[in-house]
Order: sequence, then C-alpha cells, then structure tokens
Amino acid sequence: MQQVTALARDLVATDEPYEVGLEIHGVSAHASMEVEPAGLVYLIWGELTDWVELKPDENEQAAAEMFRAAREWLSLDLADREGVARYLNYWVYDVCG
Repeated sequence: MQQVTALARDLVATDEPYEVGLEIHGVSAHASMEVEPAGLVYLIWGELTDWVELKPDENEQAAAEMFRAAREWLSLDLADREGVARYLNYWVYDVCG
C-alpha cells in the first residue's frame, strides 16, 4: 500500500490525475492478490478511471473525485484498520456504487 500512498501524493500534485489514477489502479491490481484492501483500491480506481474514459463530458467531475479520493487516502492512518475500512467502504459502495 506504500506504492498507492506514493502515487496518491503524485496525483494531488498534478494537473492531470487520470494517468496517475491508472497507475494506482495497476499497482493495486498486482497487490490485490497479497493484501486484501488492495482489491478494493483496485475497484475504486478502476471506477474512477473508467468514469473518465466512458463519460468524457464529465471529466472535470471525475478528476475532482480522483483528487478527493487521493487526498482522503493520504489523510488516513494506514495502521488504523477501521479507518481504512471506512474509507474503502465509503468509496466502493457510496461513491462508486
């Protein structure tokens, strides 16, 4: 999950979050076999990057949500399993549906 955190830092520092979002999606795909939360991170970033690809007229909204997801990830204490679970559940079920 350290790679996700590093990429989230990169994302909030860029003007083009889509490419970094794809990197987060890819990194979490490889980690999802080893770390349970990575599978949910994979779902979140897959949905966010698909939003850009499938609804180009909503790119600004999708980018705003990518920035928000990254900032919220960076504010997490990854040692707090309950906090991480709340983040993941919120993004998977409430935001991404």
